[in-house]
Amino acid sequence: MFSWPVEHMAECEGIIEALKANQPMEWAGKMNARVNQQRKS
Repeated sequence: MFSWPVEHMAECEGIIEALKANQPMEWAGKMNARVNQQRKS
C-alpha cells in the first residue's frame, strides 16, 4: 500500500486506522499530503 516512511510519518502524526474508519475523507487528505511530502524529499 504505502511505503514504510509514509506509514511511519502518518502514525507519528496520529493518522491511524481509527481515523480512516470514522472520517475517511479526512484520512485520505492527510495520507495524500504525506505521500506528496515523501515524493518531494
